[in-house]
Amino acid sequence: MALSTNPFAVLQELFGPRCVMIFCCCFCLCVFFVLWFYLGMYYVNIYTELEAFGLVGGDDDVEVDDTVAADDAATDDAARRMLRGDWM
Repeated sequence: MALSTNPFAVLQELFGPRCVMIFCCCFCLCVFFVLWFYLGMYYVNIYTELEAFGLVGGDDDVEVDDTVAADDAATDDAARRMLRGDWM
């Protein structure tokens, strides 16, 4: 076994190239998932801020339908009263 200060060379000598490759792949995946977990929440906030400035996403030509769709008559009547302002 050759003496080296390179940790990958020492691992390769101890465990063989296949085990070192598997170890490095698992390590890279773990680093990726940790970065994804911590940076993902910041990405959502950054993306929301960029949307607010109109720099990304969103289709300005789309109309939003804000009508209330009710399943039963009581809910439908309550929705009509609320829209008229008679809900109190």
